[in-house]
Amino acid sequence: MTEPQAGYSDRESAARLWQELLQLGWVKGDEPEVAPASPWYLVLLLLIAAWMAASFLLGFMTSLLLLVLDEIDTGATIGIGSFYSLLGLWLYRSPVSAAREFASQLAFAINLSGLIALGWGLFELLDMHLSVSWYGGMALVMALHFMLISHTPHQFITALGLCACGTGLLQEYGALALAPALTVLLLALVWLTLSHWGLQYRRGRVLGYGLALWVLFIQLPYLFNGQGVSEQHAQGMDWSLLAPLLHHDWQWYLSLLLSLGVILLLGLKALAQQGLGLGSRQGALVLMAVAGVGLLSVPMAGLAAAVCVFILGLYFKERGLICLAVLSCLLFIGGYYYSLRVDLMEKSLYLAGFGAALLGARGLMQWSLAHKTPGGNHD
Repeated sequence: MTEPQAGYSDRESAARLWQELLQLGWVKGDEPEVAPASPWYLVLLLLIAAWMAASFLLGFMTSLLLLVLDEIDTGATIGIGSFYSLLGLWLYRSPVSAAREFASQLAFAINLSGLIALGWGLFELLDMHLSVSWYGGMALVMALHFMLISHTPHQFITALGLCACGTGLLQEYGALALAPALTVLLLALVWLTLSHWGLQYRRGRVLGYGLALWVLFIQLPYLFNGQGVSEQHAQGMDWSLLAPLLHHDWQWYLSLLLSLGVILLLGLKALAQQGLGLGSRQGALVLMAVAGVGLLSVPMAGLAAAVCVFILGLYFKERGLICLAVLSCLLFIGGYYYSLRVDLMEKSLYLAGFGAALLGARGLMQWSLAHKTPGGNHD
């Protein structure tokens, strides 16, 4: 049986799997019908109702504890969070949750409330200080939730939480500047090995989306790396934990090189599928595109990571990644444009030059695709 291919919807994957099983003689007859998913507006209403129910439950428990105790101490907060987490886990694994949308949304709201209570209780236990113990403890809780619960929205939230805890641990060990590079590396590893995840394919795909969003989020401080801001003013601003990310040192260039490496690797894989190499005309275009992205990413910090996510989305046919990358590219380009200390005339010239470069690239691609051999390969 062939490995599952990335980029197919659940319905397409199910249809392909049924055809493969039918050819192997393991099943007979027509493909069983799958119940249609609930409309998005119904899911939204159920989510609001579930959050209201979870809030009432949290308020009831808090009021009860306030009647028993003078104030809610750290142990009580951790107890509430643990109770909520266990209750949410039970709801997720109950047959009712699998059959009813409201039960799964209620479990989602209860579990998130439990995570918030656990995080706050652990924060109080550590004397209101974010430390290695807090990040490590929350990462362990997030990992357990991610592995034990199959609800996609909950997995996505916990995947983002794992990324945040990992970044916090890097900050505690004085290696926060390595966070973009390591996130890009993990992003590439997850998506390029996704077809080998087997039964964990869905979980790996959600993790891939979480890493994609985080690798773009972690680039946002580069928008404020002194472009359009005086050095004295930038030094006086409170950049919180992200201050080491605001300097273009070797860690920043490592992230840039890794992003360009992923783009080049996917370009080579696409060329290999067409029986082409770097020596072909298309290979030269790939090298030119990678070099162009690298040069533009030096002033437009974060652009390389956004383009990397965009190429991953194209290669694996993931529309979510493509939309996320396009919005991020517009954000990074717009941030650089508005940070320029030049008048509107010079900005207009920059835009005209950028548009001419895009038109030239489009012309090169059309010229390259127009020269094909009868066998389908390019000259």
